[in-house]
Amino acid sequence: MESLLKLSGILPEFDSKTDLGTLEKRLEAQRLQSIGGNSPGNPLFSRPVSSNGTPNSGGIITGSSPSDISREEEESESLSDKMSSLVTNARGETRFIGSSSGFSIFSPKGIQWVNSKTGDRAFQKMLVKLMQADHKFEHWRPDVWDAVFSTQCQNPLPSKAEAESYAQEYFSTVNLLFPLYHQASFESLLEEQYSDNPPKGTGWFASLNMVLAVGSRIRGSKLKTPSAAEDSRGWKWFQNAMCLFPVLTLQNTDIHSIQALLAMALFLQGTANPQPLYNIISAAVRVAFSVGLHRRADAFGFGREEAEHRKRVFWIAYCIDKDIALRSGRPSTINDDDINVELPEEESFDGLGMVRLSDGRGRVNLFRRNCRFAQIQSRVYMQLYSAKAAKQSDGELLNTIGDLDRELEEWRDSIPLDFRPEHEISDAYLDSTMPIVLMHFSYFNCLATIHRMSIAHSYWTNRLAQYAVSGLSNRPLNPRVFSSAALSVSAARSSIHLLKYVNSNDINCIWLVFYYPITALITLFANILQNPQDQNAKTDLKLMGIVIDFMNKIDEEERARCGFEKLIYITEEFVRLAGAAIERAEKQALMRRKRKKMGGSKMKEMVEEKPGVLLEVPGEDEHMNWSPSKASEQLFTAAAPQRPSEPSSIMQTPIETPFDQQTPTDAMSGIDGFTFGYNTPGQTPQMADENELSPLTKSFQESFSSPFVPQSLWNLNQTFEWDWANFGMMNTNGASGGSLGLGDDGSGNTMNWDGMGFF
Repeated sequence: MESLLKLSGILPEFDSKTDLGTLEKRLEAQRLQSIGGNSPGNPLFSRPVSSNGTPNSGGIITGSSPSDISREEEESESLSDKMSSLVTNARGETRFIGSSSGFSIFSPKGIQWVNSKTGDRAFQKMLVKLMQADHKFEHWRPDVWDAVFSTQCQNPLPSKAEAESYAQEYFSTVNLLFPLYHQASFESLLEEQYSDNPPKGTGWFASLNMVLAVGSRIRGSKLKTPSAAEDSRGWKWFQNAMCLFPVLTLQNTDIHSIQALLAMALFLQGTANPQPLYNIISAAVRVAFSVGLHRRADAFGFGREEAEHRKRVFWIAYCIDKDIALRSGRPSTINDDDINVELPEEESFDGLGMVRLSDGRGRVNLFRRNCRFAQIQSRVYMQLYSAKAAKQSDGELLNTIGDLDRELEEWRDSIPLDFRPEHEISDAYLDSTMPIVLMHFSYFNCLATIHRMSIAHSYWTNRLAQYAVSGLSNRPLNPRVFSSAALSVSAARSSIHLLKYVNSNDINCIWLVFYYPITALITLFANILQNPQDQNAKTDLKLMGIVIDFMNKIDEEERARCGFEKLIYITEEFVRLAGAAIERAEKQALMRRKRKKMGGSKMKEMVEEKPGVLLEVPGEDEHMNWSPSKASEQLFTAAAPQRPSEPSSIMQTPIETPFDQQTPTDAMSGIDGFTFGYNTPGQTPQMADENELSPLTKSFQESFSSPFVPQSLWNLNQTFEWDWANFGMMNTNGASGGSLGLGDDGSGNTMNWDGMGFF
């Protein structure tokens, strides 16, 4: 293979380590140059020029010099920068949101992309209008946070009976699958709290208030109608704990303080403003580091139960930290290279973290599975979206995507079928529905985040893909890499289907999962704009409507407090634009059919008038119609020596797709008739029972005939917040607001985006 590439001039003698991605770029450059096109800004695509300034007729691509490699690295890092954002508002407040976060459509380039696809500037005008007002980033609840910031809050505790009732709500639900507290120890201290000699520790007092606050929220979620009184009580106990935040983080170094901080983080996950969550979990991790939770407990002489308890506290911090890092695109606080604490035991000594399977088939440690999933989330961020990851070569990045996808699928297969992602959740687990639904949401988000990087680099578009999946490259690729767009779109659909499990009467539950359906809606919106004639376009439009209906379940008071009406307005505009794109595509298809029909009638009349005249088709000029596809066909069929162990028809042997269907046309450009196989060990596609297929799998069995998510979309900053100054559009002349720079009159109307409070 390597010698053939050298003979063709694609791989020079001194460049034998060039990876697959670079070779693909060079072939694409040859194709563009053969038709008179130019590849912008990349020295690898330069066509050799003779001494008289005329391009060499052979079209040989020269090797990359050190300066070329440096330029490629700079471009790769630049792509990562575009997918991240440093947000600065008119007050000078700054926030960084990294590229793994799931939003991109609201950046200036994203707006331009939507304009180009819709053919009008309605979306742009809508954003300009919404962003005229100056807003802060945060959505603080004045009735909660004013007292916290004044550090004068001391709300009374409930009676002992009420406290025990609220504690029971907590331990019978949240603590079962997220074993933060040891119940017997907590109940012993609770008994002392209502005695003449209550415990003195601030860490304990904060923990008590947070258990009461979470218990109050759980009780409120069970009511048929929301209770403002119950909600208020929970927030007051949260105030008590939050008032101790400086002491917990700056002074205390005990387990109770870490537990209180983690309980605060869990509580804030069900709110519209996750900004405090990011800082609180970071503080909790720092305090955990200070007490050595990130190191093996056996080194310090702890007994089995105490060591297991320390591990649980650390891994809860780890799970929250890695989840918020991946969704916000901000670096994690925990460095995986600097921890050696083991995962929680598979067989829990007290049953916490375990889920008993239906029909008495045993039990599984779901908490340990969630910890393993958090490790995968960590690797996804570090290996695909970190600053270091941006320096990988194309081939390294392709292999990384394939490895992470394979690891995620292995994790999925370790989950029992009763509640495995991509399968329906059994009714037998209604008591554990929300944690399981969250696990499914997180899985689909992680899957889409992995394959988004493949979409961003357009890795499935060249003929050389067939050699990668056929094992002819240095390292065979995971074939699912070439279905990245399809995987991302189907993951979005599956995420929206999960909304049927969410209690729409529980506002905290809505906020808990809110990120996932919104990012799924954006994916479907982009897919429809890119492929308005796809057979699933109208179904996807209905799914987008389901997300809007879900958002409308939030009461008006909560919307007003969080500025939520803006987001609803934007998503409704998405649906309108997507519907208009489908309608326009249908009209254009109808017109093309009419023109084709009219053209066929005229041709028939000409033949009837002159039956002796043959219609001649001029032959193609091979030199004028040269392409990498044709060149590679000639190269690998005529010149390629056969390996003794391979049949001559190796490149004509079809391989099956991940879901027994043809890969999208853009995914296998120039590889006619090829599909990919990706079956679990020991199983063939024929062995799969149709009734056991998941919604995600079934959706792949539907035909796709065009690219799904546009490459250009994923090259953009992917959050609701962005730094206008970073794009040279911020008003720096002392005006009170920022500038979008996309106004109709070119003046750049001033505005600021408040970030919708996502991260």
